[in-house]
Amino acid sequence: MNKKNTLLLLCILIQSGLLFAQQKANVIVPFGAKVESILINHYTGSVIVKDRDALQSYNPETNTIEWKINDKEISNGNALNNAQAVIDNVESGDFLKLLEAKKDEINFIDNSPFISLAIDNKDVIINSADGKVVYNSGEFGYRVLQSEFMPAENALLLMVINNKTYSCVYYDLEKGTQKWITELASVDSFLKSLKSLLSFKSENLSEDKVLTTDSDLYVSINGSLYKMNKADGKIAWQTDFKMSNFFLSESQKNLVMIRTTGNILSSKIALNLLDVKTGDKLWKDDITTKYITYIEDAGDKILIAHANGFNFYSYADGKKVWKKDAKGNKIKKVISVGNDYLYVADKEMNLIGKDGISKWKKFIEICDNEEDEIYNLGKVDNNRVFYLTDSYGNMVDYTTGKKVWKKDINFDKNRPVLYKYDEGQKVYLVYNDKKLYKFDPNSVDEKKNEPFAKLKDVKSDHTMADIELFDWGVSLIGQSDAIGVGFDGEVKYHNTYKEPGGNKRGWLKGGRALYSFATTGQASFATDSGKGGFGMSFSGAEDENGRPDFSNTDPLFTARMESRFNALKHNSEYAFLINKAESGGAELVKVRKSDGKEVDRISVESEKPIYEIDHVTNNVYYIYDNEMRVYSQK
Repeated sequence: MNKKNTLLLLCILIQSGLLFAQQKANVIVPFGAKVESILINHYTGSVIVKDRDALQSYNPETNTIEWKINDKEISNGNALNNAQAVIDNVESGDFLKLLEAKKDEINFIDNSPFISLAIDNKDVIINSADGKVVYNSGEFGYRVLQSEFMPAENALLLMVINNKTYSCVYYDLEKGTQKWITELASVDSFLKSLKSLLSFKSENLSEDKVLTTDSDLYVSINGSLYKMNKADGKIAWQTDFKMSNFFLSESQKNLVMIRTTGNILSSKIALNLLDVKTGDKLWKDDITTKYITYIEDAGDKILIAHANGFNFYSYADGKKVWKKDAKGNKIKKVISVGNDYLYVADKEMNLIGKDGISKWKKFIEICDNEEDEIYNLGKVDNNRVFYLTDSYGNMVDYTTGKKVWKKDINFDKNRPVLYKYDEGQKVYLVYNDKKLYKFDPNSVDEKKNEPFAKLKDVKSDHTMADIELFDWGVSLIGQSDAIGVGFDGEVKYHNTYKEPGGNKRGWLKGGRALYSFATTGQASFATDSGKGGFGMSFSGAEDENGRPDFSNTDPLFTARMESRFNALKHNSEYAFLINKAESGGAELVKVRKSDGKEVDRISVESEKPIYEIDHVTNNVYYIYDNEMRVYSQK
């Protein structure tokens, strides 16, 4: 066939819908310089764009630039001189590396409308609602390493390098003034403590965090814990030992402190309680173990699950409540089931009552390797416990401790286990090793556990990463596959793709999941509300619907935020996969999960494109040089 006839045939196929053409951008937004990064404002839907010379906010609803800040506006003479003075005073190469890593990054401060970024050796915080600079470190002569927004106080808590000290700053946003600054440590001691902590195993470390109460701040900085008065920043006390995490007790009278002891060859975890008034340890001796799996506050006692068992310990003296620990080596999971505790030790699980006595005659094996992941473990109907692990799936009669199905369902542990619970059918739908299963928690018939679908043509089974439930069946998404399977086992669709550049995964912006939907900016601090309940992390204030409370922000901003939060979905509609185009280049393919239809094919000029996806509107924003190409949902 000659070229002319080939071209004619392609045109006919495209017009008839038999061949899907790449979508052209609905809007192309030019910028004055090459775009370095973009960020979705998930509260309003605007796109924050940082090019070489400016920061701008693009509103896709009106196709306008809402606000723009040129770098030169921030880099005024005095601020620039002050910022350079900070760099000159900091002699440590480690800090300079930390500051260099912040260059050109734009992030939202967690649970806030504020954007943080570094420009010309200055740390700037901008209100995304109107583009106003609410804070510029260049005016104060220090650099910011971490930022936390305190909604109730309408203030920022900043960890900064001030001359050669590491300090904490309380910045009042309403007045636009620094309320106080408190020196915490010298740069040298800060770095020594950092290196000391890093000498231990990384799984024992935690992020620095801030816990607030009505009048106090509890701040952990590289292993040191400080109690500070919120009004004036005065330090009430600080620990004289290094710790890795802390929590506030239910009564708010004590802090649970966890620290790492030993050395790089033999490290352990030590736990104790601190009196919030003095910072003194309540117990003479720490509880020391290889690791701690689970902590639960019970008012006058605390449940601690560790490497070799678990027990309640009295708040008053640290003594064990039960005479013997619940048995089990390498305890890795504990869940409350009514007044009882279901726990996994090594490769087995057991049930223990509130009196510390085992309710089952023997442990139940749930996997064949202690490192296997546990995907589901919990009580279901008919007094049964249902579990899914890398190795097996089965149920145990809660009252007798015996397996419901005599034969476990065996999984290929080298392949992903994906599952969804279908409320309508009251069954678990599980995918593993090119097979789909239906597990009925009410069934005792083992024959029903045979796979109802076998998918022999999966191109890249080891990359399967998502299962989504529909009224007709499930969709399965992997790096190279988009599959729809009905409840009758029939394959409704199966799209396959070839990743450009071999097995590279670098195209995933920021190392996100397979078909990334953008999320909010990363927070530097984890904040605890002080409401009690270990493990119940809470960042900032929320309204009655669980949304961030920005009561002090612009009404139009709040209205747009409310509209978007009301429209939030569970990212269940589309998958975005990278594919090698017929032309040899790369393209981003948007697949509708409900029917497998390719809604868009977007050409990208790189195997590592800069792009973001709005999970509410499903708009795609792709950067090419100094342009942002907007692909609207069809």
